[in-house]
Amino acid sequence: MIALLNLTPEPVQAAAVELLDSLPGPPALRWSGFLIRCGEHLTINEVIQWCSAVRRSRPALPIGIVAEPEPVVLRTIAASGVVLDPVLIPDDLPEGRVASDAINIIRIATVEAKVVERWIQQYGIIDTEEFPTLYALAVHAVRGGRIKSIKNSVGYSIGTLTRRLRKIGYPPPGTLLREGRIASVQIRIDMGVEPRLAREAAGWYSAELFRRARQRFRDDAKWGGSDAIWGYQRLT
Repeated sequence: MIALLNLTPEPVQAAAVELLDSLPGPPALRWSGFLIRCGEHLTINEVIQWCSAVRRSRPALPIGIVAEPEPVVLRTIAASGVVLDPVLIPDDLPEGRVASDAINIIRIATVEAKVVERWIQQYGIIDTEEFPTLYALAVHAVRGGRIKSIKNSVGYSIGTLTRRLRKIGYPPPGTLLREGRIASVQIRIDMGVEPRLAREAAGWYSAELFRRARQRFRDDAKWGGSDAIWGYQRLT
């Protein structure tokens, strides 16, 4: 889920985006990317301090910023050493509306995008029009979402979603959710997140529950054929 602060997405970009009016407390595990607009009530110094705090536990978290191109702002960003991408000015986003280009810079670096990449590697290339569906599934998977929560995100029933996935050679949504959830833990660890936080971000607050879920997944991969092999190999 990508968080926009003091910004509004264009309607076509509203999926898997959440609007915030304040900076969440670190490590902000609910969100996998941020685009933040500085202003009168949110200074560049406050944003930089927040970025530094979040990045201590999530060093690869994608964060973009919208700020006035004033010398003091540019010097503050440069002196901080904090990596921000994209770096935009208000004129780039008329009326604070965020178009696809800015969102996609953040989206391609998120945990859910990496999960979709793995699904594509395992199950095959998809048409561009199907990518939003897979991405919406991944958003739920990496946060430990349940299958009942998917309907509002994709805009049609679970049965229709299952048929669409089958048509492109993909397993049912429940299988993808489980694979993506387990794989997201290792993806976060690879991105520099401490294992406990990586597990909690996926909804496992007990190491034992995660161990059992991973073991069940390994057993299914062992006996269930190629559908789960990539995740099994990754986690062993």
